[in-house]
Amino acid sequence: MKVSNNIMFNKVVNNYSKAVPKTAKASGIKNIQDKIEISDAAREVQVATKAFKELPDVRRELVDRLKVAIEEGTYKPDSEDIAKKMMSLYNRD
Repeated sequence: MKVSNNIMFNKVVNNYSKAVPKTAKASGIKNIQDKIEISDAAREVQVATKAFKELPDVRRELVDRLKVAIEEGTYKPDSEDIAKKMMSLYNRD
């Protein structure tokens, strides 16, 4: 939903725009500006999110190595390790 096309939003903005100059004149305040401050934690989240989005969906080099190993018959996964991993995922509750 686009906020800018919302009728109620537009009414609020218009009323705010009309009321702020009157309030500012009455109180003697000049040049009222809204200000947004982003915390350091929020900035870190933004940086991490951007870095995450830039990661490839598939680690191509790992997939290629595994394909070659499977084709050559040299890929020998440890069945106990697989079972342990499966049980750890199952027992998260």
